[in-house]
Amino acid sequence: MLVYNNGDGVDKDINKAIYWFKKSVERGTSNAQYNLAIIYQYGDGIDKDNDKAIYWYKKSAEQGNQNAQNKLEKISLANSCKIN
Repeated sequence: MLVYNNGDGVDKDINKAIYWFKKSVERGTSNAQYNLAIIYQYGDGIDKDNDKAIYWYKKSAEQGNQNAQNKLEKISLANSCKIN
């Protein structure tokens, strides 16, 4: 997944990265949820979608992913609103 996202040893292919992240997300993998959120937040090869980014950050954070929790906090502070 990350190899396609980062282009490590293969051509960068965001569509393949998203495909594999979504496969892992189906299994509840918090790191895949976090990485998918990053793709949506920054629009890396796709249209930005902050709602989807927040959705996946929340899913990942609920499983204890500290990076996702930190991102949600930063987004909340940036938007000056509480994320439920």
